[in-house]
Amino acid sequence: MNKTKTINLFNSKEDGLNTNICFIINSDGSIKNRNIIKQENKEKRAAYNKQYRKENRKILLKYHKWYNHNNRDKINKLNRQWHNDNREYHNEKCKQWKKDNPEKIKEWLINNPDYTKKWRINNPEKYIKIWMQMNSRRKGWGYEPINNYTKEYHFHHMHIEDDHSIGIFIPPELHRSIFHAYNDPESMDKINEAALEWLRNQ
Repeated sequence: MNKTKTINLFNSKEDGLNTNICFIINSDGSIKNRNIIKQENKEKRAAYNKQYRKENRKILLKYHKWYNHNNRDKINKLNRQWHNDNREYHNEKCKQWKKDNPEKIKEWLINNPDYTKKWRINNPEKYIKIWMQMNSRRKGWGYEPINNYTKEYHFHHMHIEDDHSIGIFIPPELHRSIFHAYNDPESMDKINEAALEWLRNQ
């Protein structure tokens, strides 16, 4: 086994940047830049991993299926955190993919004509929440409820000062009982007072 020796040729600062050039001297006297060796090893490792995944696809799929099943909560938590931290990046990637793959989307919709309808039937509460969020954002108001969603309740935007995101889920009868408009402060005060009084009594 050949022995190697690592040396730093110099370590200096130029223009505020740290410069550290390191060489490896092999026992046969050959010299190589350590950064080049790292890059070569990285490429070899990537090629090895690619070949390994190709040759052991069934085993890896079986393992991933087992792991996902036994770590569902952990994976969902990490996914939600990633989406929250990278929302803009994710949205841009999705938009770009849709733009680059219109034929795939068209083909999928043709092969799954009832998917959206079935999802709405099987997930009524999720669908209503998503619809409320989209409707709020379409109006430019945002969506920040201060209480939990209840079936058939309306989401009332409170329009407190310049905040058009905060709202409260209230019964539809209460929501319709007082005429109000976001550009009419007097009517908003009345409906907000009634909504908060209702919430305090729950």
